[in-house]
Amino acid sequence: MKELKLLYLLIFIFIIHNAFSQRNTQPCDSITKRAKSILNIEEAIKYSKNQLPFVDNNCKLILYDFIGAKYYESRKLDSSLVYYDKAIAIRESTNNIKKIANIYSLRGFLLTIKNQKEEAKNSLDKAKKILDNYPDSDNWQSYYSGRAKLADKNKEYEKAILFMDSTIVLYERLKLESSLSTTYHNKGVYYLRLSNYEKAIESLMQALKIKEDNKMNPSTIANTLYLIGICNMRLKQPEKANPFFEKAIQKSKLTNSKYIRLLCYTEMGISARYLDNNDKAIQFLDSAEVIAKKNNDNARLSQIYKEKGMIYLKNEKEFAKAEEFLTNAYTIGKTSSQHLVTVSSINGIIELYLKKKQYGKVQRYLEDLKETISHNDVAYSKEAMHKYYSEYYEHTGKPNLALQHLKKYHKIKDSISNSEVKAKVVDLEKKYETQKKELAIANLTEEKKQQEFKIQKAETRKNLYLIATLFLLVALSLGIWAFMKLRKQRKELMTMNQVKNRFFSIIAHDLRGMILPFQRSGKILKHHIEKGNYDKTIVLSQALEANSERLSNTLDNLLNWSLKQLNGYKMNPVLLSVQEELKEIVSGYEQQAKYKQIDIEIVAEEAIQIVFDKGAFHVIFRNLIGNALKYTEQGKIQISCQKKDGNLVCSVSDTGVGMTTEQLNSLFNIENKYTTKGTQGEQGSGLGLNLVHRFIEMNNGNIKVSSEKANGTQFELKIPTVIEPELELN
Repeated sequence: MKELKLLYLLIFIFIIHNAFSQRNTQPCDSITKRAKSILNIEEAIKYSKNQLPFVDNNCKLILYDFIGAKYYESRKLDSSLVYYDKAIAIRESTNNIKKIANIYSLRGFLLTIKNQKEEAKNSLDKAKKILDNYPDSDNWQSYYSGRAKLADKNKEYEKAILFMDSTIVLYERLKLESSLSTTYHNKGVYYLRLSNYEKAIESLMQALKIKEDNKMNPSTIANTLYLIGICNMRLKQPEKANPFFEKAIQKSKLTNSKYIRLLCYTEMGISARYLDNNDKAIQFLDSAEVIAKKNNDNARLSQIYKEKGMIYLKNEKEFAKAEEFLTNAYTIGKTSSQHLVTVSSINGIIELYLKKKQYGKVQRYLEDLKETISHNDVAYSKEAMHKYYSEYYEHTGKPNLALQHLKKYHKIKDSISNSEVKAKVVDLEKKYETQKKELAIANLTEEKKQQEFKIQKAETRKNLYLIATLFLLVALSLGIWAFMKLRKQRKELMTMNQVKNRFFSIIAHDLRGMILPFQRSGKILKHHIEKGNYDKTIVLSQALEANSERLSNTLDNLLNWSLKQLNGYKMNPVLLSVQEELKEIVSGYEQQAKYKQIDIEIVAEEAIQIVFDKGAFHVIFRNLIGNALKYTEQGKIQISCQKKDGNLVCSVSDTGVGMTTEQLNSLFNIENKYTTKGTQGEQGSGLGLNLVHRFIEMNNGNIKVSSEKANGTQFELKIPTVIEPELELN
């Protein structure tokens, strides 16, 4: 019996040893590849730690580096440093010297963030000593980033940008285009520190393009999107910042990067407060607070409490609640190593006591603010300080001092909010969007080529079947069946190709017609500038802006339609206020309506909301309203909406020329090439109403039209509504 037990024990030991041996022989490349493929940060760290007991020191070095980077990505700096130190501890037993240099650089970067500047410098010096032997190594990038971060900490932002430029030169020499994304991202950060938002957005847009083109980790894309949103917030353009924050949140959810969501929810709360939507602001800030408490992020918690306090400060009855939040924000903010967080918390407490007219306390906190700002050189912080000093001196009977600070405030404000800078920023963002639209058009062209190839294949097969039919009389019935089937396929493909050819001719015609006014307006604008007629240039620039919006909307219509035709359009339902969206759409037609002496009336309650794709909603009503304007002169257009039996019921009616029965019957058919000119010779494409019909069908709705010649037209829509989705709170 003892011998049998001993045998079982030996077999068990052999199995365990064999299993460990197999794991130990697993190649390091496959382990690291597997770790990098895990998008969830916590799961990637867990997997890498589990592999450590079964690998040699060279592989451990790579895994320590990876784990340290992942901890940094989730902003757990102490844990990140622990693993970088572990990597350095085994440097003598490895032959990967360049990896050690990289880890010294990354360690210096983190120590700089923790304000341990002397130790950071020593670590970076060790990295350089190794890298001097490898002038073409791509690990110089980490060293330059560490040096740039140290320069950033010392407020030497121009010097930090020079280090980033050195990295760009390095990567271009090594032809490492995809690696440039981090460099452009960091360069954008340093321009942001200098309040040069035009340059910041330019660099960040370059980083974003590289990251998206190379399908990089969604969390790094989210970080860049967030910073572009911050630039727009600093330019006091919250409505332009929100789309970038929303995209960043979507990307962050793919990797469970809660830190990015925390930042974005906080900024979206600030944005909603700027736009006087206090209920929405509180919702966003509540979501941010949940994440901040889970992450023990006191810096963000201070910022959240400050923003909540500012919301309650608008109502005198809620001053007590405002004081509670702002005091908590100040208490937490003073303990933060992030100067901007501390400045923000002091700003909040100053706003409170200015409102309460307690100027003694205002003076004390102003001195605190001045001292804190002396540790950083951020323009918009100084802007706020001079504004508060001006208000304080004005209320304490010192108008001369108030005026001095007011001038300083406006000087900084004007430099930040310069309209020319804003225009350039908008151009950069539009250029980025245009590139994406051009890519969509290129995809359409490729689809067209594939369809033509299918037609050619069908022709070839048809001919083969014809030849086979002549020689195989015994299989005549089979040959006829095959021929009829192929002829039907050929007809369908030819029809599809004709539709696509006509679609591309529509794009060329519509866009050419809308670009001509820009060419004429440019010459007129130049003439007025040379003559000094600046009042006329303002009017003309406003008209140009309106035309550009309409051109963008037209391009959106065409692309959305093309994607639908190629089964490429995906609905993205969001909660919409029907009245607000209709007002936005109608505003784009005010000039045309005024010119044709037409009144446009919206009859819809403010409370009506619907969960619907915003792009589809705009396409539907832009086409219906545009159609009504085209065929109406000196009349009226009425848009009415109401909720009825779980549906949104809308009608768009006009007093225009109306339609015949023949026109009504072919109204929603894209293959119908017959179009009627508008009351002033406007040319239509026949595309819009078919697009309206498709979008309504996609949402399980229906559309009816009634019309009489010379008695106007009425479109009736019925679309189902759904329950509003809950806001994420974790």
